[in-house]
Amino acid sequence: KTEPIVKKLNKDQSIVFATSKDDGRNADESQKLYDLVSATNKYLIIFDNGGHGTNMFLAKEEFDLTSAILKFLENGSIN
Repeated sequence: KTEPIVKKLNKDQSIVFATSKDDGRNADESQKLYDLVSATNKYLIIFDNGGHGTNMFLAKEEFDLTSAILKFLENGSIN
C-alpha cells in the first residue's frame, strides 16, 4: 500500500504526483495520497488525457511533465 508510505514523509520533504483522469481511478487515488502528505512542498499534476505511466510525458499539449520534473529536481518547484 502507498498510503502508509506517504504518511511517513516529513514536512521538509518534497513530492510530486502526476496522474491522468483517463487512467481509471488513478486521479482520485493520487488526490487522496496528495491530501495525506504532510509535506508543505508538494505538487499534484492531473492531466485530462495523459494516459498511463510514461504516456504522460507525451501529452505536452496539456502540460510539459519533463520540464516540470527537471525543475523540481533542480530547485524543488515545478514552476
